Amino acid sequence: MTTDDIVQKDANPAVQLGGDAQASPAGEESDMPLVSVIIRSMGRVTLKEALDSVAQQTYPHIEILVVNAKGEDHPTVPARSGHFPVLFIPSAIHLDRSRAANVGIDQGNGDYLAFLDDDDLLFPDHIACLVKALRDSTGARCAYAGVRVEFYRNGRIEREGAYNEPYDPVKLWTSNFIPIHAVLFHRSLCLEGCRFDENLDVYEDWDFWMQLSQHTTFVHLDRISACYRNFGFSGMGVTRNERFLRTATALIYDKWKQRWTGEQLFQMIRRANGVVERYKALQQKAQSFKAQLAASQAEAAELASRQESAHALTAELASREESAHARTAELASRLESAHARTAELASRLESAHAWTADLKGRLTQGQDEIRELAARVRVLEAHANDLMTQLADRDQTIHAIRQSTSWRVTAPLRGVSLAARWLARSGQRTLGLLYRLSRAGSSRTVAAVVPYYQRYVPLRLKLMIPDVLRNLAKRLLAADRPGPSSATSDRSDV
Repeated sequence: MTTDDIVQKDANPAVQLGGDAQASPAGEESDMPLVSVIIRSMGRVTLKEALDSVAQQTYPHIEILVVNAKGEDHPTVPARSGHFPVLFIPSAIHLDRSRAANVGIDQGNGDYLAFLDDDDLLFPDHIACLVKALRDSTGARCAYAGVRVEFYRNGRIEREGAYNEPYDPVKLWTSNFIPIHAVLFHRSLCLEGCRFDENLDVYEDWDFWMQLSQHTTFVHLDRISACYRNFGFSGMGVTRNERFLRTATALIYDKWKQRWTGEQLFQMIRRANGVVERYKALQQKAQSFKAQLAASQAEAAELASRQESAHALTAELASREESAHARTAELASRLESAHARTAELASRLESAHAWTADLKGRLTQGQDEIRELAARVRVLEAHANDLMTQLADRDQTIHAIRQSTSWRVTAPLRGVSLAARWLARSGQRTLGLLYRLSRAGSSRTVAAVVPYYQRYVPLRLKLMIPDVLRNLAKRLLAADRPGPSSATSDRSDV
């Protein structure tokens, strides 16, 4: 490669601008450090998206350098991206990744430098946050943020991940965990000899970070502010070329094994031992997972058997479904009738609601009356209980009197007195009875006395008649009771 193949900054200080653009006026945004965003372009269709992501940056003082790494037939780039100027660096031949990066460093004017491949994206506050982190730090000249990773297969995202680990220099010596567009670094590091190694086809950014780590610490921003769209162009996509990557890693170690100090090697070995211990622990977990897998496979076999049964059941269900469709049609017809019936019932329900409201009113009134009657019943029950008590007391008194000697001795006198009073009150009836007795024989006498006795003689007077007389009267009545024929004759005479 000759100097004629690439436009060098010293040979052509103006650098070719896209379209008719002019360089930014001197002194513009002079209070903010200039940031050069270097895009190594292979002329992919995604270049416009990368430029648009830079145009949306909130940081106000940016220049964009598009390095033609493709060679011939690179598409035209715009003069500006948003309000930032775009500097196109042409090349007549294809440039390797490391060479294109060094050309961008040489042509950039910024105090800070950042890289962006033409198929990746920056989020709007990416550069602003990194500049602030460096300006707020003490002595750090390199900062990086977290990056979201999208792994593509056949143009579609197959899985996602993220690079967002804290800075660890020992880990950086053993693996690369910082994507190239995650980093913003100060130009002074390049003046101190940090360059991309043009003998490396891949991992050139990892080598560059290790160079920077020899001169400065890194500041890590624990936030995602960029997107790495991994289409697998460098052999590190969804399907990794392990042999290719192993060879590339060996090249890195061959270069750095003579530069690492004993302390650095000690730390790397200690970390490796820790990795081995973690690997053993993972192996134990793997054995456990294998046992679980065997159990899962047995369960899967059982599930397969169940699946066959499920297929048979599915066929049966399909048959039932056909019957169900016919049944559904029938039910739909019934449903129409039910809707009509429902409308009728709704009308009746309205009437029932009105009737129910009326009944509720009556029920409330009846409940009030019941409560009132219950109160009265309680009063009457209390009064009845009092009367029953009084009656029981009276009965006891009467019984005591009747059991007394004086009551039995005076019984004839009370009888005479009662009979006299009764005869005085019933004189007319008594005279009629005597008249009938004077004209009637013994049978008629009995027939006339019995109903008169039963109807008109008071109970108290009956109770005063001695049992001997009552029994005698019963015998006489039984002896003198006329037969049916004579009774008929007697009634006819009367």
